[in-house]
Amino acid sequence: MATTRERSLKRYAPRPNHQHSSLEAFEAQDVVEPGVHTIAAGESTVDLLLDENGDADTLLVFFPSAVTPEITWPFFQGADAAKTLGLSLLAISDPTIARSAKIRTGWTLGDDRYWLHHDMTRYIDAVSRGRRLLFVGASAGGFPALYYGSMYPDSITVAINPRTHLFAPPTHLQIDPSRQFGDVPVSAIPDLVPVRAGSPGNTVVYLQNSGDHRYFAGHMIPYLHRAEPGARIWTRMGHWGTGHKTPPKEFLHRVLGTLAGPKSFEHAVRALRLQPFSDVDELLMEQATISVSVHRNRRLTLEAREAGRAASPGQRPARTWSERLRLRRGQSWRNRLRRFRSSRS
Repeated sequence: MATTRERSLKRYAPRPNHQHSSLEAFEAQDVVEPGVHTIAAGESTVDLLLDENGDADTLLVFFPSAVTPEITWPFFQGADAAKTLGLSLLAISDPTIARSAKIRTGWTLGDDRYWLHHDMTRYIDAVSRGRRLLFVGASAGGFPALYYGSMYPDSITVAINPRTHLFAPPTHLQIDPSRQFGDVPVSAIPDLVPVRAGSPGNTVVYLQNSGDHRYFAGHMIPYLHRAEPGARIWTRMGHWGTGHKTPPKEFLHRVLGTLAGPKSFEHAVRALRLQPFSDVDELLMEQATISVSVHRNRRLTLEAREAGRAASPGQRPARTWSERLRLRRGQSWRNRLRRFRSSRS
């Protein structure tokens, strides 16, 4: 039986909560006030967060990453970046996570209660009202950022280690699609929601961690293979750790601030060292080069550390990693034996 995810707005206080009976009622507002907007949508609920910071003519549109079971809904991301950069923010909560604490993401597409992706542009248009749009999303949030951003030709999408195909691992759709789509057969899912982010109709800035091999090989490369000739895709690869790690917050803020600034996109390309995508083989070579450099630097650092220990006067030669592990295990067992004997005395 599904475990219900708790609903709470405490983390977004003291923002007001505006209730709307329908999407039409939300669109009918002369002015969309800042705060959390809760919109009834059939059996589902759509929650948006609007923060107006200054008079910036750029609107950040943030989509959420996957959440853990203890996270309450709605769940918004991007408020810290928008406040730091003095930009207005439209953050969209994924309504599907409300179904169960076991559902980590629905990629902000909706589900069999309400197919949100059919109406998403109406929610965005009601808030944006002519402003420049900068779509942002990481991992699970990267999919809707790419998908919805492609519908706005003059917009920019910043995708960080994004998912680009719903059925490429890791994904719960391979295990239990009924959590999100009820009794819908798996074969029918592509007819209900977009299962892959296609070639962009806007400008895409694709940020990828070279150490995230699964998302690099399973999502970035297939996405770029599908890109149509002339697609406006710019890439920036860096090593931000092993696995599914995002870039440092300061770097991401610099990327968003530069792209949202008054200077030209060409200036942003130079300032951020973005590379225009032209060939998959070049990216494969770049990723391999970064990986080799990271491993070489790591090895040199370890060798220097071990040499420094060995050179210290009065100290025994440095132990190897396996020796240190055996020593820790031996100490652990001796401590357990000592505590057992003490308890028996």
